[in-house]
Parts: sequence; C-alpha cells; structure tokens
Amino acid sequence: MDEADPQTVTSVTIPLLNPNEPEALLAALHIHEGQHIRAGDLLATLETTKSAAELAAEQEGFVAGLHREQGATVRAGRSCVTSPLTPIGLRRWRWMNRHSKPNRQG
Repeated sequence: MDEADPQTVTSVTIPLLNPNEPEALLAALHIHEGQHIRAGDLLATLETTKSAAELAAEQEGFVAGLHREQGATVRAGRSCVTSPLTPIGLRRWRWMNRHSKPNRQG
C-alpha cells in the first residue's frame, strides 16, 4: 500500500547548497502557518555567498510549524518546516505541541 497515513507529519530540511558552506541565509519565506501547500509549491529562498536556491514542497500538506524566520542563518540538515498531510493531522500536531510543553511556573 503506497498511500501515506493521513496523520503523518513530515519535516522539510535545509539542503546543503555548497559543501564549503554548511549554512545559508533564509532570504525569503513564501509560506505561513496553517497554509495548504501542494507538491512543487515554493516554500523558501536560500542563499549562500556563491549560490541561491528555492526550496519546494515535495508533497501536499499543511504548514504546521515554522522553525526558522526570514533573515535567519540556517544549517544544512536542520528542519525548517513541519507539515502534516491532512487537516486532521494539523489539528493533532497543534494539540500535541500545546500539551507536550513543560509547565513553566515562577
């Protein structure tokens, strides 16, 4: 069976653009929290001193967690977006993140 579980949450990671530069600038962020995305949609623009690249969605889903802000320096291999595949998955991801954070008092 090739269909993905609708509850599945995927993570979009920063690619290595240049072997000599493990970090890149997140020059533009083209998505927002809760946005429905399709395979091929532009997510972000990355820049190094010698190159620029556009990061595209590999599959359909929803933007649930933006782990980096525009203008930030990002390291290759690190997650920049969390994307559940369905609206149910998005609601579940949000609930789990709200309820799994430690209670900070004092």
